[in-house]
Amino acid sequence: MEKLDAARRQFFAWISHDLRTPLAGIRAMTEAIDDGFAPDPADYVRTIRARVDTVTGMVDDLFALSTLQSGTLHLQRELVPLLDIVSDAVVDVRAAASARGIRVVHRDVAGHMLWADPRELTRAIGNLLANGVRHAPEHSDILVTAHHRDDDHFIISVLDHGPGVASEDLGHIFDVGWRANSARTSDEHAHTGPGAGLGLAIVRGIIEAHGGHVDACRLPEGFQLSITLPATPAV
Repeated sequence: MEKLDAARRQFFAWISHDLRTPLAGIRAMTEAIDDGFAPDPADYVRTIRARVDTVTGMVDDLFALSTLQSGTLHLQRELVPLLDIVSDAVVDVRAAASARGIRVVHRDVAGHMLWADPRELTRAIGNLLANGVRHAPEHSDILVTAHHRDDDHFIISVLDHGPGVASEDLGHIFDVGWRANSARTSDEHAHTGPGAGLGLAIVRGIIEAHGGHVDACRLPEGFQLSITLPATPAV
């Protein structure tokens, strides 16, 4: 209980820091515009809009995590083509991937159907891809694969060629607020946004709500995040 309480306090401290940084920038730029000191007001407005989007994304993630942890997420399951889900998730990260010269490709994804909430599953796979785009080397590929296991489960994997995380941290990568960088410094200028250590925790919540589970492993060719989902609805 003491460890849990300490982790909760640390998480709120990190979130406060991550929100305060873009908000401080917004305040400084709006004051510069108001005082007439902005050399290019239009550029300041564009930057302010981008930082507002960053803060909005973080608040949306906090709300999503709260919904998952409180058990109030109501899945709207339907039979959906896995290719459509992956394609929509790729579109969501395409701009960030292009900015770093990263190409997202998929293999053995077409032809599979599964019972899932398309909106939430797209978000989960998009978060896996965003994590890969953030950490993969520039001008590299991220590979999305899928296969149907004999026990009527799907395994969907996202492999990037980055270094991944240390073996001792693999068990924590899906924890709320976890980051490989213990200093917890936000990179406001990262093309995938600064994040708040919530993306992979949201993935785990969504997948567990579907009756599945998540995994992370280091492979000779890179770092792989996987989700396992039942192919058919539970009785």
